[in-house]
Amino acid sequence: MKNFGSLALCIAALLLPLSALHAQRLEQFSEKPAEFLTQLGAIMTASKQKNLETTFKDFEAIFQSGTFTEAEQQQIIKTGNGLLQRRMSASPHFRDYLTALGFVKKIPNGERHFKDWNAVLETLLTNAALKILPAKTLWSSPFRFLKRRPSDRHQRALPGMR
Repeated sequence: MKNFGSLALCIAALLLPLSALHAQRLEQFSEKPAEFLTQLGAIMTASKQKNLETTFKDFEAIFQSGTFTEAEQQQIIKTGNGLLQRRMSASPHFRDYLTALGFVKKIPNGERHFKDWNAVLETLLTNAALKILPAKTLWSSPFRFLKRRPSDRHQRALPGMR
């Protein structure tokens, strides 16, 4: 009987850290921009990877500078929630999304391109039929997407999609 108690204690000790890890997983970002940045920062810096930390610091500076309107900030949070729901990781998914956001806002007609590109992302992230998102196409798409003619953007954001 004594061995059974020791065995149960060992199993509980092994499972406790696993349940703590699961409990720490963020399910949804706050709608408040300041809290969103704090939560995003935790995701981007948890692994202590220098490139992720740098990407977050660069994005944080842009986000806090007023570059994005309130509506755009809410769209970024909404897209971030889509990434969380799809269980996408800090690297490469969040890293590439944050990098692309900075790029989109710096080009001429950045507001329009931001809106168009995020409309495509929202469609991809909410489409239950897409079990696996083509990460290379999805995150490099703002660069290719913005080179297309405006009439082609929604029809051909991804090859083979209509």
